[in-house]
Amino acid sequence: MNDSIMSLCNHLVYEERMKCAKVEIAQARLYLPLHVAITPYDGRRRRRKFHQQQQQPMLTQAHDTEQWLSLALAADPAVVFLDTDVVKPMRARSPGAGAGAGAGADAGTGARSLSEAQTQAQAGHGEGKDKDGRLFNAIEGHVVQLLVRGLIEKGMSTLDEVGVISPYRAQVDHLKEMFEKNREQLTALRDAVAPAVVAAQEGRAIDGKVALGTGSLVAIESTPAGSEGGSVTAPSALSAASGAGASAAVLSLDVSTVDKYQGRDKDVIILSTVRQASSSSSSSSSSSSSSSLSFADRDRDRDREDSPMVGDLLRDWHRINVAITRARVKLVIVGSGTTLSHVPMLAELMSMVKDQHWHVQMPEDALEMYSHVLLQADDTANQSGEESQER
Repeated sequence: MNDSIMSLCNHLVYEERMKCAKVEIAQARLYLPLHVAITPYDGRRRRRKFHQQQQQPMLTQAHDTEQWLSLALAADPAVVFLDTDVVKPMRARSPGAGAGAGAGADAGTGARSLSEAQTQAQAGHGEGKDKDGRLFNAIEGHVVQLLVRGLIEKGMSTLDEVGVISPYRAQVDHLKEMFEKNREQLTALRDAVAPAVVAAQEGRAIDGKVALGTGSLVAIESTPAGSEGGSVTAPSALSAASGAGASAAVLSLDVSTVDKYQGRDKDVIILSTVRQASSSSSSSSSSSSSSSLSFADRDRDRDREDSPMVGDLLRDWHRINVAITRARVKLVIVGSGTTLSHVPMLAELMSMVKDQHWHVQMPEDALEMYSHVLLQADDTANQSGEESQER
């Protein structure tokens, strides 16, 4: 693992005893060939106006930022905590509404029908229970979905070095189902972006732009050595991908529980923590947190019942240690900072990510601003399901 991920592990568990074997390992960072800014849209599909696109080597303490997705996938910092505390669920839309108007449609009598579990998960916060009473988080599921799509849009041609993990089996099942429904569309997106990736790698960019497979242009960062320049906002390639043919090399994604990831690692790890208490029960952080806890202290804390809103899985420091040590170059943690802060070890984690400016407070409309992506994915999945039933 690189130096940033190792510093988090050392702070939480290993008391600075872990060392990188080589400088190259310590300095390794995520490489994505297309440095495009993934542009959000509002419910009427208009382009949102970005802040001035200045290259940021490190994250600042970012509150209510439209750029949360691009920030989360940046090479630096290597550790990012996406805080879902105030994120609102996707609004339901009428079955007849198109992808362009879907996000802005009010939920009413004609709203798309939701399963009981989805309704519960969308009732004010993301945490809910499936039909078997197991915990999952629909909001975090959508965030993970956007992160995976973002990696592909930025030029990642394979997901072999991406791992998505969660302590909760129901969340793993939920994420697997989401990926399976959208596998063909993600593969088509990968194929549409592929020509731009090759052009960028071969230095064939013209005026900072390269052509996608559909003939449209996408802007990339193409700053010659010694010249000044910032990142360039590019139009989303998602719409271009919808008409691309499926590749023979269909994408696959490794989604698993934290426990099953022991002894394994990936370049990129996305950790979904699931638990999100209601605002009334998570208004204050745990008073039992401390700057340094011994292994014995952590074992005692695991057996305490002072954090019922978080549960046993996230109070087990052994499991948390496994989760954060699986990533080599990029670790993205998705969760409710307020809720997790009720556990001493996770309160330490929150303190460090804030001190290091690795913390991104997602805005309440973080999902709505990417509704054109999520609704398009839902439509594609529903159409595929209907075609399968007809056959």
